[in-house]
This record gives sequence, C-alpha cells and structure tokens, in this order.
Amino acid sequence: MTRGTFPTNRTELVALGVLTAVSVALGALFAVFFNRLPVEGTTLAIDWKGLWADIRSGVHYGTLRNPPWSIFFLYPLTWLPMQAAWGVAMYLTLMVLIVSVPPTHPRWRYWLGVLLLTTSIPSLRHMADGNLEGVMVAGLLLVLYGYHRASAPALAAGLLLGTAKPQQVFLLLPVLGVYMLLTLSRRVLLQTAAMCLTVMIPALVWRGEEWWAIGINAIPDRNSLMDMSLMAALNRMGLGAPTVKIIVIGAVAGLAFWTAWQVRPVLSRELVGMLVAASLLAAPYSAGNSVLVVLALGVIPVFQRRVVPGLVLIALYNASIVLNNVEYRHLAAYYQTGLTLLSLLVLAADVLHQRRQPEPSAGSTAVKRQQPMRA
Repeated sequence: MTRGTFPTNRTELVALGVLTAVSVALGALFAVFFNRLPVEGTTLAIDWKGLWADIRSGVHYGTLRNPPWSIFFLYPLTWLPMQAAWGVAMYLTLMVLIVSVPPTHPRWRYWLGVLLLTTSIPSLRHMADGNLEGVMVAGLLLVLYGYHRASAPALAAGLLLGTAKPQQVFLLLPVLGVYMLLTLSRRVLLQTAAMCLTVMIPALVWRGEEWWAIGINAIPDRNSLMDMSLMAALNRMGLGAPTVKIIVIGAVAGLAFWTAWQVRPVLSRELVGMLVAASLLAAPYSAGNSVLVVLALGVIPVFQRRVVPGLVLIALYNASIVLNNVEYRHLAAYYQTGLTLLSLLVLAADVLHQRRQPEPSAGSTAVKRQQPMRA
C-alpha cells in the first residue's frame, strides 16, 4: 500500500482491520483501567471531572472554559462514565503524542523521542489531570499539514481543534494568517474561512455570550500560583505596574513576531512551538500543563537534530517534579514561567539558525521556503 492510498488487496484490508481492532481494544483497556482507579480523595482527573460534568449536564460554563465549538468534539466522550471517558481521552492523547514525533534517521532518535515525550513529567501530569493538550497538539499538527499541502479541510479542522485553548495560540493565529495570505490560493483561503465560520458562528450564537462572560472574563485562577503567565509572575514579584507589563510582554511578543517575519513563510514545527510558548507567556492567564504542547511540537524536533541541547531542555521540563510539593508552590510557578521563556529563546534561535542554512539538516522538520500559490 502506497502512502495516501486506500488498501485494495485482501492482505492490506486484513492488516488494516487488525490494526483497527487492536486500536479499539487498547482504547477499551484504557477505559477499563482508568475506570477502576481510586480517585476519591485524590487530585486524579482534577480537570477532567469538571469538563465532563459541565458538558454532561447540558453544557454550562463552570470548570469548562473552552470556546463552544470545541464542545462539539468533546461531547461524544461524555456519553461514557466519567472515569471511562477520562481513560479514552488520555488514550487518544497518548496516540496523538506518539504520532506527533517526526520520523527521522537514525531511527533511534525517533524511538527515543517517543519515549522521552510520552514519559515526560508534563505528559504524565496531563494524564493524571485529564486536560485538552492532546486536542491542541492534534489541531496544530493538522494546521501544519494543511498549510504545507494547501488543504482547506485540514486547515479548518486544525483551526477548530487548535483554538480549544485560545491563550495558547493567540500570537500564532496572526502569523498563520499572514503566511496563508503569502502562500495559499484565494480558493483555499475562502474554503478554509467558510468551513471554520460554518462551525464557529452557530457555536457562538449558542453559547458565545456565556463563554465570554465566564470562560474569558471570570477565570478564578488568574494571578494565582496556577497562572504561569508573565503578567501573573510580574504581579507576584510586585512589578505589576502597567508600564512594566507592557514593556516585558511587548518584548516577548515582539521577539516572536520578528522571528516569524524573518523566516516567512516557512511554517515549521519549531516556529509553531515558539509561538505557542510566546502566547502562554503573553496571555492574561495560562496554566502550567500547557507546556506539553511546546515540548511536543518544538522541543522534541530540536532534540532529534541536536541531541545534547535537546536533552538538557527536556531534562529541565522533567526537573519540575522536584517542585511538586506544597512547600515549593511559589517557586514552581516561577520555574514554569522561566522554563517557557527559555524554550521560547531556544526555539527562536533554532528557527533563525535553520533559516540561514542552505538546506534543512537531516531530520529537520522545517520545510523549504514555499512559493506563492495564488490563483
């Protein structure tokens, strides 16, 4: 079977059937295992409990903070009991993380990348909490695929999934918009916009006002120790004057936009990871579990090409477990902010370095400069 074709002979159909059956069976095993975990009196599924309950009860915004169009993708999971749904969601997340690791040579770098990503502290924490970073990674991978293939359906699906947490992508979206205008045909642009609006507009009419009032304006954890944004860090340090915030946050956003402009219109994994890191820092609120997206999309590809610097950065992500203690909560909040800032700087330097190379190095996820495709 060649890539991108549907299997036609009996052997290929049997192989596809076996693979599908194994995948479904593994998902069922995850559901059974998670359903039997003793979660009462623990923090297990702390995020998933609220998401599941808010959607299951007829959709209302309490713990739920995500835009209403993302609910369409989550709703089928709420047909299952809470813990079984948590297991299936985390199984799908694990599959997304595995698929997100770029194939590369030598092969040991690929398999080590899979191992380092799926067993990292951000990944394990996400599995324990039950959040939506898998949805974000899947959406942004679809955006990359759709952009490189000029595929409106892939771009639209990626944007609908990848905006499940707007605070992670609000600096990426204008860059993506400029890149699309520079490279894609008018037909692809219009089709992408039409597909997105067909879903988003009815969703906003349905629950947009409630999402804006509660999911955006009334986040209870803003400026708490759960908040790893620069704004929260500056407030905790007593540097919350508006001028200071504008300068610091403006510098981060400015660096991200300047880097993206220098490499236009090459949309690489590393650039997307950098823009997600910048968005998390510049957002009014962002949580520490969101760093998994930066690790999966940006840091792992850097590791595959530059093993030692990549390993050091991954080790710093895993070192956060040392601070997983009530006594170190203040330090942990600053650590997540500093680590995300370091990731931003490393990824920006890597993107600029790749841009100066005549050809992408072996295993690089950057693509060659795209030529305009306008009709």
